[in-house]
Amino acid sequence: MRWVRRALVGGLWPWYSNIAPISWLLQRDVDEGREHLNFSEWNREQGEAGEAAETVEEGTMPPGNYLLTHPEARLDDAEIAALIAGLEATFGEADGDNSGPGGGNGGGDNSGPGGGNGDGD
Repeated sequence: MRWVRRALVGGLWPWYSNIAPISWLLQRDVDEGREHLNFSEWNREQGEAGEAAETVEEGTMPPGNYLLTHPEARLDDAEIAALIAGLEATFGEADGDNSGPGGGNGGGDNSGPGGGNGDGD
């Protein structure tokens, strides 16, 4: 579930993520995704967190364009069920409380292309 790790905690950027214009496209996708749901910022409201499980269940996550270049990221039924259960346990369902569990320091994130390894280094 490499795409989940990349989406949740950053890091694991491929070698081509430092080459324009690919780097721009990758960063745009990450920035767009983090506008909707950002696991690096627990202290801000996660407006669409409750919809995360629904998105996985519908098959729109991981995105199709990601799966084209990373077929190993395709989830099997057991992985899908586990991810959905975890998302619902953490954030509730689409019509529930979407504010996230709270906590965290809300610090900056440098896990984008050329931005370090996501560990603050």
